[in-house]
Order: sequence, then C-alpha cells, then structure tokens
Amino acid sequence: WNAPDSDKIDTKQEDPLITSMEKGCVMKNTLLTCQRRLHKECIYQFTDDIILRSSTLRTLLSYEYPLTLILAGDLSCRVKLPVTHHQILFANDAGQISSVQRYNEQLAQYPTKKLPKAQWFPFGLEGVRVLSDSRASALDAASSGARLLESPIGRPLRDKTFFLSVDFSMNRRKPSRNTLHDWLIYASGFDELKSLVTSPFATGAGRLPVSIQFVDNRPPYGKYGFETTLGTPPLDDAAEMTRRTVFSVAPAGDFWTSGRVLEALLLNSVPVIDTTYVSDDGISAKNCDDPASFWRHGDENFPHAAPFIFVDDWHSLPQLLQPYATDANKLEQLFAELETYRALLHAHLSALPLALKHSLDNNSTPRMQSFCVETPLDDSDRAVILEDALEYYSNPNWYDDFNDSPGQSGVGCTKYTEIRDKYPEYGAVCFSDKCVPSLTRDFQCSFHEATATGV
Repeated sequence: WNAPDSDKIDTKQEDPLITSMEKGCVMKNTLLTCQRRLHKECIYQFTDDIILRSSTLRTLLSYEYPLTLILAGDLSCRVKLPVTHHQILFANDAGQISSVQRYNEQLAQYPTKKLPKAQWFPFGLEGVRVLSDSRASALDAASSGARLLESPIGRPLRDKTFFLSVDFSMNRRKPSRNTLHDWLIYASGFDELKSLVTSPFATGAGRLPVSIQFVDNRPPYGKYGFETTLGTPPLDDAAEMTRRTVFSVAPAGDFWTSGRVLEALLLNSVPVIDTTYVSDDGISAKNCDDPASFWRHGDENFPHAAPFIFVDDWHSLPQLLQPYATDANKLEQLFAELETYRALLHAHLSALPLALKHSLDNNSTPRMQSFCVETPLDDSDRAVILEDALEYYSNPNWYDDFNDSPGQSGVGCTKYTEIRDKYPEYGAVCFSDKCVPSLTRDFQCSFHEATATGV
C-alpha cells in the first residue's frame, strides 16, 4: 500500500474472490486490497493536516518568487496556511472572511516584515447557465453566462414579475434548505407568504406572485414548482428567474453558502440569506465560523454592509419581507442601496487579483522572502501509517461504523447512496485519518531579506 507516496493505492487482483470495491478497501487473506484511487473529498475531510497531506500546496508555498495563490476549494474551512511571501486570496468556497482575518492576524508576528495581507473573493455565479439543458458543457455554460451578463444585466424594479423566488435542490447534506422546505410545505410558510402578497395592504411589487421550486434529491426523488397565483409555472432557467424576482432566497446548500448570493446581487435581485449560517448550531456552516460576516460588516478594506435580507429563522421570513411588500418607497430605497453596494463591491473585487503586482510596483522597501522546509517521513513513520491502515480496513464493519452527518459538506465524502452511486469514479471512500495519513512529517516556513536576484 503506497499511500505515503501518493493518493493512489496499489491494486492487487490476484484474489479472484474480490470482484467489487465500491466501498473502498477490504482485507482478504491478510492482504489489503483496493481497486481505485482514494476519494479526494475523503482525503480532504479526514486527514489530520491538509498541508501535510497536499504536495501541491507545499510546492506552491515553497516557491521562491511571490505568487498570487487563489485558494478556492476549502469547503469546510479546514486549510490553515502558514505565512509566506505569497499573496493569498481566499475565494469561492474557501471565501469565509474569518479565514482571511486569521491569516492576517498571523502577520502581526512579523511587524517589521513587508508581507502581503490575505484578501477575500466571494463564491458566485453558480446558476448562470442553461439549467434546462443537461447536456450543456462548461463552455456552453460560460457562453450562456456571458449572454446573461450583457447590459442591462438585471431588470429594474419596475419590470420585475415575481416578489420572491425560492429555487434550489436538496439532499440530506443540506439542512438549511431542508428546514426551509419543511416550513414552506408542511407548516404555514407558503400560506404566510401568499397572505403577504395578496394582502390588501400590499402595494407595487409587493403584489407580485411568489415562486416556489424544488429539486428533491432525497428518496423519493422529485421535482415540483408552483407560485401563489397558480398561473404560469416557475421558469426552468434559474438565472432568468433571478432577474425577474425582487427577492431571491439563497440558503446554505452543500456547504456554507450559495452561488445565488452573488448571482442575485449581479442580476439586481435582493439576496435573502442566513444571518450567520450557524443559527442551526453550526451544521449549515460546515465547520466554518460565521462565514456571512463579510456581507453583514465588510472588512478593513471594504467597510460596507450589504443591503440584503438576513434571516435567523426561516419562520421569520414573512415578517422581514412585510415592510417591503406594503411600502413601495421603502422597497425603492432598498434597490437604490443595492445598486450603490453593487458598484462599490465590483470596484473592490476588480482590483484584488492585481494586489500583489501593485504592492511590488509601489514598494521601495526590500521585501522579505519566505523559505519553507519539509521534513519527510522516516521508516518508522511509514510503518505506523501502514499498521493504522491495516487496522482500519481489517474491521469488517469499517464502512457501517461511520456515522454520516449533515454537518459535512454535501459534495464531500459520503455514505449516502444517491451521491456515492451517482459518482463511483470519485474513488474509494475512507472515513478516518487512519486511511488518509499525512505524507510528510513537518512543514515550516521562515523569512530572510530578499536579495537583488531573489524576489
């Protein structure tokens, strides 16, 4: 078993009794046998230290010249980066602002060194694609997105056709969406929203219908949609629906945010999001801490609060929307604030990818250069790793002993059959650090002043 050197496990096919390894590795006649590469999300979720597991991260952080490194795949906020001379952008599903703050707090240990601060970039534009065409390629998605982004991008308030849209998919790893769904369908949620827009006090856009559409990936599976006037069914194109709606609900999904937040902002619809994503005891936050804080407060480089609707409990949604359904002036003021905020955020985010270049061009003070050293595993380390893996997979119940949780990312390492069976090519699963060990013993970075031929 050569996992200490790579993520691929040796295949031993000499035992004819072993014909299927969908669940990972098994023991047969004292032989540890695996058929496929380990599931990459299992590696991410269960390894003790991602830096010690990922040779790619260590290689990039060790590079002698400053790079702009965009970390865009930290679903559960597990990556803890050492301070180096590189510019770090925490982006996409790694884009919780506390990761940025935590990294920059480390910089305080080096007050005399000229080091670039980490920056933030949001997750976005997940839904700008042709949802009705399952055959659409990535290039098709990009081209359809480009068409939607042509001016004018979003409909003005006067041209909206829906007051609120709720459009998302569900599985057992999306607890916030499941809670919202159950309130809408099985409790009084839909009736409360319908009463809101049909009230005699509703005015202007507050009289427009509410659109509800779900794709339920929990058995039994189904897709359904309806709206409060029982007229035209909801659109299949989620992005076009967002353009037409005043408020777009964007609950946490597979991880702690949704692509509809930035998409709604771009397409001139007010995002409705969880205030903290930890209001359900942190399950929806997927191990991250207060990932919506940027939207509520901004940061030191962008001190602006987003004019969104922030929800602590989905049951309070009608109460939060009621002032905008009954006061046209209040709604117009909200859209004016949304336009201002969108312009400010666009200017702020547009400058971030060039932050390192600007700091180099405008900095006459010699920069500090980081130097990283990796301590490899020795024979005794490898022996322990192999022994742990043998112990883990020799348990005939290793697969069923794992208690899956909605607190883990929905696109991650899972026992849920609808995900595992749909994507068997993802690799052999593993639910313990014993089967995804560190691939090096230690990794440390220090600094010295850059030379004329260095940075």
